[in-house]
Amino acid sequence: MRKGSIVIALIFMALGIAFVHQAQLLPESPTADDVGPGELPTWLGVAGVLLSIVLVVSQWRMREAADEVISFTRQGAGFLLLALAFLVAIPFIGFVAAAAVFSAVGVYVLETSRKVVLPVAVGGGVAAFLYLVFQRLLDVPLPGGLLL
Repeated sequence: MRKGSIVIALIFMALGIAFVHQAQLLPESPTADDVGPGELPTWLGVAGVLLSIVLVVSQWRMREAADEVISFTRQGAGFLLLALAFLVAIPFIGFVAAAAVFSAVGVYVLETSRKVVLPVAVGGGVAAFLYLVFQRLLDVPLPGGLLL
C-alpha cells in the first residue's frame, strides 16, 4: 500500500466533493430541456470522486509495495507553472487558444523524442474539439481574450 498515493487520492476526493457541492449552487437553466451551468462541473466532480475511489482501492490492494516518498520534481513544478500560465493567459488570448498552447507544451514536456509533430497535433486537436463541441454544437460561449 502506498500511503502517499492514498493521501493524494483522498485530497482529490475531497476536492471533487467540494466541486460537486459548489456546482449544485449554480442557478438552474430557465428552460426544462436545457442543460444548466452546473451540469458539466457536477459530472466532472463526480468523475474525480470515482477516480479517486478507484485509486484508493487499487493502492489498498497493493500491500506488498513499499511506502513511497512524495517528491516535488522539476517536471511537477513545471506543470504547476504551466497550469498557472494557462490561467493567466485565458483573459489575454482566450480559453481555446490557451488550452491549445497548454496542451501542446504539456505534451512536448512529456514527449521524450522532442519531436514537435505530436504536440502541435494535440494542441490543434484540443482547439478544434473545444471550438466545435462547445461553441458550435452545444452553443456554449467560451471565454475570449483581448487579443483573440
